[in-house]
Amino acid sequence: MLVWTHLAVYLLVYMALMTSGAYAKPRGNLIGSTSKHPTERGYRSILQFGNMISCATQRDPSDYSGYGCYCGYGGGGTPMDGVDRCCQQHDQCYGMVQDRCGYYYAYLFPYSSSCKRRRITCHRPWWSWSECPIMLCECDRMAAYCFAWYRDRYNPDNYGRCDSPSASPTG
Repeated sequence: MLVWTHLAVYLLVYMALMTSGAYAKPRGNLIGSTSKHPTERGYRSILQFGNMISCATQRDPSDYSGYGCYCGYGGGGTPMDGVDRCCQQHDQCYGMVQDRCGYYYAYLFPYSSSCKRRRITCHRPWWSWSECPIMLCECDRMAAYCFAWYRDRYNPDNYGRCDSPSASPTG
């Protein structure tokens, strides 16, 4: 009986997510991607990533969307600086998760995380048997820590700008 209950809950969540605007159809990149598949994240995971960025950096997460060549929609070319390299690495991490978990499966379930004293912890959701949500959480966590490492080297002049000839500014 318990197995059927879990299966029914899974199917209801799956159907609700697949018919919602955030998961129904891939439309582009939020943080960019070097994968052959575009990345798109649901509203909830954007908030989760933003919370991690705020926790680790004490900065507004919007400071990073549209920064350099890789932070924001799209991404390509040569990173402008360390902050932009953080976004490039985040894109690569998401690409690996997509390759391992599949495009849609990787985004079906949100992850769980907590922040205490600038320390971010990823938690396996109680309802998930998959490693995919925890892998996505780790990608976001490492990007947030990378941003924190380069916090004092954030260059506002790189916001909305990409000097790489093979890419256009993200955002």
